[in-house]
Amino acid sequence: MIGKYPGLPTIVTTHDYMNKDGQRRPEAAIDAHAVDPQDNSPEMVWEKFISRNDQIFLVLCGHQLGQGLRVDDNAAGHKVYQILADYQGRAQTAKDAGLETGRMLGIGDGWLRLMEFDMSTPAPLIRVRTYSTHYEAFSTDTPRYAAWYKAEEKPALDDEAFHRQDDFVLELTDFRSRFDRHAQIPAEKRSDRAR
Repeated sequence: MIGKYPGLPTIVTTHDYMNKDGQRRPEAAIDAHAVDPQDNSPEMVWEKFISRNDQIFLVLCGHQLGQGLRVDDNAAGHKVYQILADYQGRAQTAKDAGLETGRMLGIGDGWLRLMEFDMSTPAPLIRVRTYSTHYEAFSTDTPRYAAWYKAEEKPALDDEAFHRQDDFVLELTDFRSRFDRHAQIPAEKRSDRAR
């Protein structure tokens, strides 16, 4: 698809790519590369694919409980924002119901990531917020949020820093210089270039 639509801003979604510390490492219990060296490790996915395709500006991943963010320059020297968000192991709703919880009992408590892309500013922005369909509230509007989850996910952070893991703004500093030239090419010529 990247070859078919060269130059278009591209978001890659993948699974076990990055941990909550921002390291491109697989979950040890399900490390496909360790089982079969023909499978790519997360670092290999970066080296072979993401870093070599300049139109990829954002990577979204899950599988490893918690939140993580890292920004790296690709081979062309442009920023690639890599974001982990995985809430499936959260189990406050089960605790509230009086159940004994274990790692596999978590049902996520309805938490999900909302990302708003604001292209009206000189450097486009991505506003990231975390919302629970169960609690019907944003993480920052939930007084016990850090008390419920911080100890398991990011115990070294204070409560305010923990909240910032789920409510932040990314400024896409090189987005316009990187992609605006493509937006100015007429659609019929873009399709000719893709052939």
